[in-house]
Amino acid sequence: MKKSGIGPDVVTYNTLINLAPDYDTAVELQDEMKKSGIGPDVVTCGTLINLAPDYDTAVELQDEMKKSGIGPDVVTYSTLINLAPDYATAVELKDEMKKSGIGPDVVTYSTLINLAPDYDTAVELQDER
Repeated sequence: MKKSGIGPDVVTYNTLINLAPDYDTAVELQDEMKKSGIGPDVVTCGTLINLAPDYDTAVELQDEMKKSGIGPDVVTYSTLINLAPDYATAVELKDEMKKSGIGPDVVTYSTLINLAPDYDTAVELQDER
């Protein structure tokens, strides 16, 4: 691509980051992206969050994302919920998401239902509006 004189764009880097064999390689690609003058977007950040080695790293990435002016979306929050260390943390994320004006979707609720501690809690989530 580069030899043909075609420069990569944010979509190219996002695709490469998504295909990275590990988190460290993904971060290196993001650094390369920034050095070439291409800013990350919500997809870049969400992909890195998904590849994060642990929940704390994922939360740090979300904080960096917000500081750089990139607002998390439903996919970002759903990914964080999936990485949450426990159900209570997952529910806190859902509440934060709602307070931010982002409505949970079927993936968000399915992830929460999967993390629910018992059947009754799962049914309550299904019935939630």
